[in-house]
Amino acid sequence: MNTSKSWKARNPEKVAEQKKRYAKRYPDRIREACKRWKDGNRDKVRVEKALRRAVARGRVKKGIECEMCRKSEVVGHHPDYDQRFVVVWLCRGCHAKVHKDGGERGMGPDPGQR
Repeated sequence: MNTSKSWKARNPEKVAEQKKRYAKRYPDRIREACKRWKDGNRDKVRVEKALRRAVARGRVKKGIECEMCRKSEVVGHHPDYDQRFVVVWLCRGCHAKVHKDGGERGMGPDPGQR
């Protein structure tokens, strides 16, 4: 049986192209969805903004490579938003996998990073 999920897994380039076309065709929908998410997640937005400022000011050192697969181009993953500067640096792909797999299992920082 061919499911949409398995088709997406086999065709990531086509999925990415579809998303680009959708975003170009419906920018207002994308903007509104982002606004809804931000309105519903104000604490997360605040923590992410604080992390960006801390990295820019040199208070937090941004990771060089993904802690799971060692790719460059990393983003900060917060296992616990109550600890705003405790992050795990992941590439976008691994970050998406962590969230898709249901969370933060094993995603705590090394004790030396705190």
